[in-house]
Amino acid sequence: MDERNERYWELVARYLKDEISEEEKTALFEWVEQEPENKEVFFRASHLWQLTGKARDAFQPNVDNAWQRLQKTINESQTVKEETVQKEAKTLPLTSKTETKIFSLWMRVAAVFLVLIGIGYGMYIANSSKEIEVIAKSADNEKKDFYLPDGSHVFLNRYSSISYEKELKGDQRVIHLKGEAFFDVKRNPKRPFVIYTSQSRVEVLGTSFTVREDTTKQITEVDVVTGKVAFSSLKPADTTRLYLRPGFRGILNTKQGLSTARIEDLNFRAWQVDKLVFDNTRLSSVVPAMEAYFGVTIEVQNPQLWNCRYTGDFEKPALENILKVLAEATNLQYRYEKQSDRYVLFGGGCMEN
Repeated sequence: MDERNERYWELVARYLKDEISEEEKTALFEWVEQEPENKEVFFRASHLWQLTGKARDAFQPNVDNAWQRLQKTINESQTVKEETVQKEAKTLPLTSKTETKIFSLWMRVAAVFLVLIGIGYGMYIANSSKEIEVIAKSADNEKKDFYLPDGSHVFLNRYSSISYEKELKGDQRVIHLKGEAFFDVKRNPKRPFVIYTSQSRVEVLGTSFTVREDTTKQITEVDVVTGKVAFSSLKPADTTRLYLRPGFRGILNTKQGLSTARIEDLNFRAWQVDKLVFDNTRLSSVVPAMEAYFGVTIEVQNPQLWNCRYTGDFEKPALENILKVLAEATNLQYRYEKQSDRYVLFGGGCMEN
């Protein structure tokens, strides 16, 4: 074990067994917040501890065999098998850098369990971890939609990926998300559908909603379309849980915590439904919607242009077509600057109204 972190792995174990003092808990939470990998180790260890509660009581470890299996699992974990998600989804090939990160992460999680309940069961957990191997990723300029083994429908936005157990077995259907995705979950009251991002947990039985994580801004948002969604932080000290209804957005800001708001943006699902809708909408809202949908940067030179309003719908929109329509409707002009890879809007602008 890494001597620098051995104490904290022991604290994680004691926290999960509810044998930790308040002073130790404070030290643990500070360590969790120091590095993203610390948070990931804590999250994975906590999640595996919850999933395997029944097996812990009955398991009788064989130390020698367990250690051999642990070494074998660690070796196997360096190369994640390529899997195909239905016909449309592509597997994310792992680079050597990614392989090393996964190897290191699971080594640390295994270390927690060796401390937690002994090497025997620690090996049991490490060995079962290789089931989490299906990774679906959308390319930079494309979106993906496909079905999970349980029949739930997933739409992945650009630059996004999910990972999950091959057959989605267990008491919970667990998904790990990076980026943004829309989920239409097949209802199963006996097996909740749980989504983890790097900082949040989303749980449903059967509903449709969008989860969007911005790691740069450290913000996660959940937009509910149908059903009911439970939304919470992964921070150990934050026990708040939001229950979101259709038409509401849950927001998790790592600095400000959890909050809710009505969904006012007509285009929060534009990337998924391939449609942009504007209803007497100011350019100050039109431009961000276009940037999000097309993945481009748009600069507005004259601040008075923000006051211009536009009404119209665009099915399967093309950027150039929208810019031409806006130019005619609001008397603005535009140009593309190749060097900075951005669009610039300029012109006389509109009076505030």
